[in-house]
Amino acid sequence: MKSSSECNMGRSVGVELPRRGFDHVDATHDPGFFLQYLDQTRMLPALQEIEHRIVTEVGSVGATRIVEVGCGTGELLARMTPTSGHGFGIEKSVVLCEAAQRRHAAHGNLSFIVHDFLEGPLLSSLPIQRPCDALVINRVLQHISNPRILLANAARCLRAGSLVILSDVDWSRMTISHPDTETTAQIIGERCRARINPAVGSALQDLCGQFCLGHSRVVADIQNEITEFGAASNILGFRRSLDILVANGTVTEAAASAWTQRGIETSAAGTFRSTLFHRIACATL
Repeated sequence: MKSSSECNMGRSVGVELPRRGFDHVDATHDPGFFLQYLDQTRMLPALQEIEHRIVTEVGSVGATRIVEVGCGTGELLARMTPTSGHGFGIEKSVVLCEAAQRRHAAHGNLSFIVHDFLEGPLLSSLPIQRPCDALVINRVLQHISNPRILLANAARCLRAGSLVILSDVDWSRMTISHPDTETTAQIIGERCRARINPAVGSALQDLCGQFCLGHSRVVADIQNEITEFGAASNILGFRRSLDILVANGTVTEAAASAWTQRGIETSAAGTFRSTLFHRIACATL
């Protein structure tokens, strides 16, 4: 199933992720910055569609006890969890987990736990006392060196027959419509190098199948298309990539400035496009 979403957000998304990304939130100079980034990018139509597809899939199997790994500030978990059920958000960042706890304090059926599944399964003393029936991992595996370790440890929270949903980006398939194709290719390469697992989006169905040892399927392929250069630069990190490429001598300062100016011009002319490929896959444990 394929879908396409277009975003023309102007300059409303005015923040760009620092060079140390979501795998090191608490170690950055201003970890609260990630809250602003998450809140603003959540407004992208494609990301709203992704969350809608995940919520629909979880609801279709009647899941009532849901685990989300890398839950961030908890908005998706709150949408997925029925009022009669319970949602458990697992987040390695203390800053993001505490923000989730504050934002959803009125929801007695949501629990947020600081934990990193790469370091091991949850301790039995933590709030998940009974097995859950759905596991969701959304836009997390691109930051993980070994998804299978994370999945194996997270799966110890589940019962047999549980739904597993994986959702992520393939950065290697990113496209940017820009007349300077050479510098553009360098930027895409740098964006991929900034992710630990940049192409994981295209591998999700196989990863689901291998992990669950059963039938896996693609829920949706979603194209996140941004048509305004300023928004794309902030969301996708073009400026940061150019800074890195200039610093290591791959691109000259003049070429970087020219690339940015041409991007602004193509955006004004209505011909700029930047597209990310996003896949949602699922399987039954």
